[in-house]
Amino acid sequence: MPRILAESMRIDVDQALLKPDTYDLDMDKVVKIGNSYDVIYLCSPNNPTGNLFSKESIEYLLSRVRSLVIIDEAYAEFARYSLIGLVRDYDNLAIVRTFSKAWGLASLRVGYVVASDTVINGLNRLSLPHNIPYPSMALVLRAWN
Repeated sequence: MPRILAESMRIDVDQALLKPDTYDLDMDKVVKIGNSYDVIYLCSPNNPTGNLFSKESIEYLLSRVRSLVIIDEAYAEFARYSLIGLVRDYDNLAIVRTFSKAWGLASLRVGYVVASDTVINGLNRLSLPHNIPYPSMALVLRAWN
């Protein structure tokens, strides 16, 4: 979906396919093409393979690109580990999650971002006021508690 949305806004998109034998990313290739873009978008755990990218490989990427690296952890609740702790160490990382999967709130289309102050401040400048309907907020809070 992120690729489709980007293309619909006429944003150039490139992709690095997973290695066919291990379903890992070729991080050198991602670094090479990633420096040509403002944003690198990864899913971990990956859908549909279910594989997780290692902390070491993501740190390798984060330390070699200027791009904002967005890691979609929509399936984090089903994974062995999360990369969310890396946000403390890298200003170019944002972790996005959803309440759709494990929380059973798919119809609400509500999620959240964990990132550095720099990234969050940038997102706040782009965000519309009242961009989450009150009923959605109330149901998320109810499910959370």
